[in-house]
Amino acid sequence: ANSKTYSGSRLRPHKQFLTVMGERLSWRSACEVGAGKGRQWEWIDPSDGMTMEQAWGFPVVKHDPCWPPFAQEPEGKFDLVICAHTISLIPAEDLEWFTHRLYGFCAKVIFIAEKIGDRKKREVSDPYGRAIGWSADQWINWFRRFGAKYPSVRTVLSVREILPRGRITT
Repeated sequence: ANSKTYSGSRLRPHKQFLTVMGERLSWRSACEVGAGKGRQWEWIDPSDGMTMEQAWGFPVVKHDPCWPPFAQEPEGKFDLVICAHTISLIPAEDLEWFTHRLYGFCAKVIFIAEKIGDRKKREVSDPYGRAIGWSADQWINWFRRFGAKYPSVRTVLSVREILPRGRITT
């Protein structure tokens, strides 16, 4: 409980983008899959003095099977499904059904954010057999394939990688 691992804070840099996108697409419900401990929902953005839920005008359903307060699987569909810095930690043999499950929760938009490259802290005890090392192109192709199966859902993928010329977000 005291560990910073899975705090959920990696969603914070995406607040402005998600807020603007939500205004354009008229979201009324959201669910974060892989919410960790949910610290991102307590954070107050100094630029506007609001939490993300306050800025969006509705509570976000938090789900993370690894954190008991959010372990209950959500029911129904949500206008927005968020999966930030989580999907690369899923075992490779579970990645397909997990991705289908994400789309199954979604009515309008899935937002996926992933960091490519080395991680500062050890996030899983066994990193082998996971998509941690996938390139941006691999993630783009993965979600193009799934997006084609769910034409009513928009897929937004933010991939951040460190390249010789600097940090790049695609």
